[in-house]
Amino acid sequence: MNQPTGNNIPFSRENAKKCICWKCPVQKDSQCIKSNEEKMGDVLTTRFFEPQIVPGLYCSSGTASCQDIDTNRSCICGSCDVYNYFQLSKNEIKDHYCKKGSARLA
Repeated sequence: MNQPTGNNIPFSRENAKKCICWKCPVQKDSQCIKSNEEKMGDVLTTRFFEPQIVPGLYCSSGTASCQDIDTNRSCICGSCDVYNYFQLSKNEIKDHYCKKGSARLA
């Protein structure tokens, strides 16, 4: 995993590969997310590696650009390798980064 920059989780390919946001029930029925999923298939290229396109890694990038996600559903942040590596359970915001914004490391 990359080291944090300041108080932020790095928005990196390494972290994106470990991210499980794409499996989250919050995003399950989002047409916007589905349209970006095919771009997510190759996170190793720089062509589409931008926060507004990548449907995940919200603990780094902040709120989702897709407005049709259902944040009333339970999220799965706590079972993510990125979440656990950066010990995000110790932070004030512990879930739904897609709605609440990026994590700030203590």
